[in-house]
Amino acid sequence: MIVFGGKDDDNTKLNDIWLLDIVALTWTQVVYKESDLKPTARSGHAAVMYKNQMVVFGGIFEITKELNDTVVFDFNT
Repeated sequence: MIVFGGKDDDNTKLNDIWLLDIVALTWTQVVYKESDLKPTARSGHAAVMYKNQMVVFGGIFEITKELNDTVVFDFNT
């Protein structure tokens, strides 16, 4: 299972990625490289997996800032 973004208890939006190993029941955070373009933090977005890519669309950054963008994470690179 892969989890991207969301919000914490203080309603701060997140842009981190976590992988759950369902067999071992352990979480691993995907660490962005310094050269990577980092997506805007968000909650309330939609995401779908296609092959080894996760496509994320929209969401909310702040109450008055709804996002209308698409981000693709390629887990091969």
